[in-house]
Amino acid sequence: MTTRTKVVALDRRGILCGGGAVVFEVMLASKVGGAPPVRTEELRGPVPTVDHLAVRVVIDSYQIAVAPSGKSGNVEIRRLG
Repeated sequence: MTTRTKVVALDRRGILCGGGAVVFEVMLASKVGGAPPVRTEELRGPVPTVDHLAVRVVIDSYQIAVAPSGKSGNVEIRRLG
């Protein structure tokens, strides 16, 4: 009977990502840990409608900055470079 073992190598990126996740979890737990539950107010009246929505996404990538603007379905994509 043979036993196979899988060797998992940790690289610098994996250690940094794992450490960042642990730090984020500790920060989140310290902020939310003792907080009481929050109740929202009841919505009175009609639900507001949105006729226009603009979302800005900032990406640190040169390739996206020089890509042409375009349209996907009814969504307009404007790239500023």
